[in-house]
Amino acid sequence: MRYREISEARRGGRDLNPKLNPISVLKKYVNSGYYMSYTSIDKLGINPRSGYNTPIGIYSYPIEDRVVGGIIAADDLSRVPYMGEAPYIWIFKPKSVDRGLIIRDYTGEDYDSDVDLLYKYFRNSDERISSAFDAIRESAQRDARINSAVGYLWNFTRILGRILAGDETISRYTVEILPMGAYVKHGNEIALVIDVYNDSDEYEIEYIDGETATVKFDSVTAIPKLDSDKYEKLFDQLYSIKNTDAARVNISNPNAKYELSPWMIYSFNSVYGIIKIVNVENDERRFITLDRLLNTNPRFHRS
Repeated sequence: MRYREISEARRGGRDLNPKLNPISVLKKYVNSGYYMSYTSIDKLGINPRSGYNTPIGIYSYPIEDRVVGGIIAADDLSRVPYMGEAPYIWIFKPKSVDRGLIIRDYTGEDYDSDVDLLYKYFRNSDERISSAFDAIRESAQRDARINSAVGYLWNFTRILGRILAGDETISRYTVEILPMGAYVKHGNEIALVIDVYNDSDEYEIEYIDGETATVKFDSVTAIPKLDSDKYEKLFDQLYSIKNTDAARVNISNPNAKYELSPWMIYSFNSVYGIIKIVNVENDERRFITLDRLLNTNPRFHRS
């Protein structure tokens, strides 16, 4: 076991001899209301520049038989779930535990109460977060690594902190994230989602001409899926005529003779109702929606 210094955190400095055996020091505080915190520097406190993706605070273990029994028995201070290899251990006794989060005692009622306090705070200080509060909370609970009240709070406050620091965007929680293969409206164009970048809240999309672009989640409008059964006969009809003169279609004037139109149905996606058309005169290609096809070509019927 490499050398580990144990110190008692007191105003005015240490009163423990660093040459003492660390385990023997630890034994003196078992079941006496003390806590121990492992640190990487010779100081106990809150590090606002912590590199860990966790809520900021002083993380500590209660010095109780159930926690330190294994440490003492194995004569090994690293036998803890987190920061076990840190070079310093600080022993302290809080004046009050009321402002601490005691994991073993935290209940669902505590969580509900803390959520209410957080909402009241953000309602008065940050309209962005307050308007998306429920969506953020639901996501935090759904994705929490530990399925418990304290696990929910830990993840919820972690996400809120990242949003406040600018490390995470709110749109991730307010905008439905679409899968690859979905179709979206970006500006005046329809495009296919070919990749999803959750870390930056972006899609990579592909336009009809094969050009691609990276766009933010909230810059596109999702094209909803169709009720495929409702359009089964129509898609059978389109499949039978695509790439033939019978597949000539109007794209703007429903009263024009479709036989004279240069536009022809090339292919289609029956899940999203996206029709790919090609201009037989200049090979220009476009995506149009099924609604647009039906509105400008009365010979086709919805069912």
